[in-house]
Amino acid sequence: MFSSSSGGQSVFSSSIGSGGGRSAFSGSGGGGGGGKDTTTMKKFKKLTKTTKNLEPIFAAYQNGRYNQLTNLLTQNKYQRYSVQLRNLKERKSKFPDYEDLRGITTQSLQGVYKALQQFTDVRDLEQQLQNIQNAEDILYNPQKLHEYLQTLQPQEEVLPGANVTAIAATLRPEYAEYISLYGYPEDGIFDMDLLGNILKSTQTTIL
Repeated sequence: MFSSSSGGQSVFSSSIGSGGGRSAFSGSGGGGGGGKDTTTMKKFKKLTKTTKNLEPIFAAYQNGRYNQLTNLLTQNKYQRYSVQLRNLKERKSKFPDYEDLRGITTQSLQGVYKALQQFTDVRDLEQQLQNIQNAEDILYNPQKLHEYLQTLQPQEEVLPGANVTAIAATLRPEYAEYISLYGYPEDGIFDMDLLGNILKSTQTTIL
């Protein structure tokens, strides 16, 4: 997603052509960019470093390798990237191109995380459906039902009693704070910048 066609090079990296190694996102205005261009270049360089770390995630998503993506983008890693991208945030009025690119990176990662959650939900539903189908096969097949009932012997009850233990649901502090401030997100995906602000202020993550 964020790679060019030449050997997987990031679009954020400097060009290798005749431009003398100058970044594609260097400040406009000709040769005499001055201090502002230097500052902008440094910011793009930091963003490039973070984005390079995200490339395996985007590649796995692009190629539909969701099982691999599950390991690459855990909740803790998503939180860590949230803080990293939030720390790179600048005033849009001062660095509009930079902020546009950082925003695209943030939104792209949010989109991948949402797709991963949907994949997990579908996988769980498929497993539940398979369990129901297996139970139905036993119920409507006399031989299988007889064999199943035989496995319950010498128990007297066809449906043995079960002790149900309810596990109390706990909400992590950063998410509780997010919901308190902004409400629960409609699509279930917490905004990375807002979550990054909370994580940064409460210092609940290690970069």
